[in-house]
Amino acid sequence: MKQKVTKPKAPKTDFINPKNTNVYYFQAFPADENMDDNDKELFFKIWDKQIFELKETYLSQDHADGNINIFDITTEHQRYVLGTFVYNQTTNIPPAFDEKENKPSALKIGNFEGLGYDSSFIYDTKTRILGIESKKPGTSVTSIIKFIETNFNISGFLLKDVVLPEEYKKFLKASDYTRVELDLAIPNNEMGILGTNARNPERIIELMQDLKGANAKIVISNGRSRTKKLSIKSVRDIANWFIKSDIGEDITKNLRITRVDADTNHSHIFDLISNRLITYLAVEKRRTISTFQIKSKYKQLLGDFLRYREQLELLQK
Repeated sequence: MKQKVTKPKAPKTDFINPKNTNVYYFQAFPADENMDDNDKELFFKIWDKQIFELKETYLSQDHADGNINIFDITTEHQRYVLGTFVYNQTTNIPPAFDEKENKPSALKIGNFEGLGYDSSFIYDTKTRILGIESKKPGTSVTSIIKFIETNFNISGFLLKDVVLPEEYKKFLKASDYTRVELDLAIPNNEMGILGTNARNPERIIELMQDLKGANAKIVISNGRSRTKKLSIKSVRDIANWFIKSDIGEDITKNLRITRVDADTNHSHIFDLISNRLITYLAVEKRRTISTFQIKSKYKQLLGDFLRYREQLELLQK
């Protein structure tokens, strides 16, 4: 059975119109999985000494239509490193649009300036786990790896997704569900993988086969109702079939099930396929952003990590 992970509820904030972004978590490992213990110890010794070392300046790394750099690195509790990567878009910058004149106009921006997209992060020096805010446009894991290699003189490493195997148990203990989201893909467009006798999940695949479709996205929810819930037994049956059966495991690319706390109206998404710990950051929407909302994000990143610290420390090498 696949490991299960969690995508927790959106953070509670005082923002009138908040915007949520995802934070994905990765753990550092040597790229050579067959490395002997002595070499592994040396690798981590170099990693621990040099990763996110404070410098006066850093070398920007080419990325997409610009470059990425890092700034505002700070340490909390002598353990957690907080900082921000910035993707600076310097080419292919779109024009402004004058709604009054109903036409585009030149964007007033200097020759050495670009559009800045910030992605804050938290790094735990004990578990070597890195949580990175995901934005589009923005940085990517590949560009961050290249940035680390260039600026901190570390090579031969991987950043692997962080998983929390307890999530499936939490899913089974939930008392109600409000939404099921499935992404399916029949491998190699093989239309004969099922017989004619079918239960609920198999009927979905049969429909795909009847239509000769290779991909499907299915969303079943309680709509806008706060009182109506999906059938607990049916939701669990469908989830178990898609994550435990040989056919289900082979074709299921995404399976997210949502429950909503009736008292707080906060949602919790059980992400039962992607095997990743995902948290949210909330920032206030504004017409223009004069400065990045760094302090607020650092506080949220640290709070989320502390919430999962016990489980994350079980992953310590």
